[in-house]
Amino acid sequence: MNISSKHRIAMALALLALPVLTGAKANGCNDPVVIGGDGGSGGGDDSPACPGFERLATPEELALTPMDDPGAEVLAREATQSFIAPLDVYERVKRDLAAIHAMDPDLANISGAHRSLVELGIGWTEAGKAAIDAGTYHAWDCLNEYYGATSFTNFDRTPVTFLRFAGNFDMEMLAREYAKLPEVESTDAAGLSGDGSTACLSIDGEEYRYILDLASGEDCMAGCSDHLYFGFSTTPDGMVTPLGSHANSDSAVPAWFTELEDCRSRLY
Repeated sequence: MNISSKHRIAMALALLALPVLTGAKANGCNDPVVIGGDGGSGGGDDSPACPGFERLATPEELALTPMDDPGAEVLAREATQSFIAPLDVYERVKRDLAAIHAMDPDLANISGAHRSLVELGIGWTEAGKAAIDAGTYHAWDCLNEYYGATSFTNFDRTPVTFLRFAGNFDMEMLAREYAKLPEVESTDAAGLSGDGSTACLSIDGEEYRYILDLASGEDCMAGCSDHLYFGFSTTPDGMVTPLGSHANSDSAVPAWFTELEDCRSRLY
């Protein structure tokens, strides 16, 4: 995706937030259009794969998401680089987080949950925008049905649509499929802006290692100034071992924090 397309989707995402901040619709953001109606994931037993597109998950896998703990689901999906979180990994992560939260109640609200609130941003050509506005664009119908799209939001001032799904997916992978559609100029995952407390997971065989980031500061929408990181290691039998803590203001960096570089890349 080129820079101008990324900028267009980023600007539309900012416009999408304006009614919340101002109570107005002067940004040209229209009301969400509901797709389907049951709000569930797609991929029923009789749902065919869409011709010309890669099937990222089976109907049975699609039926698993969303799971009841979105934070654990996100961590399991990200750590395994999967389109949908593997159920066995999810169950382990859910159990591990519960044990970590019980061990340190100050961390009880920290997981990867906010990263489940991701939409698919689609930038249209002029013809695509006109068809979407007229309700005559149907090339995306099969993908929308298969992956359980629930609603989309358009803008009057920019040719961008934000598409929402019931399932918790790797939206970058899904974006590559929607990019194959006719009259689509760009696609990108569009998440919540700002900063805040979050977590990440690294899996090395049977050892799961977590970083929980307790973030604070005067203006976390612009980026939290203070981060206190807590590390934990877990085993399959449920044993949790604290690895220590590290503040972003500390000059000395502990070895466990350095080793989890890939995990840390998912915190921001």
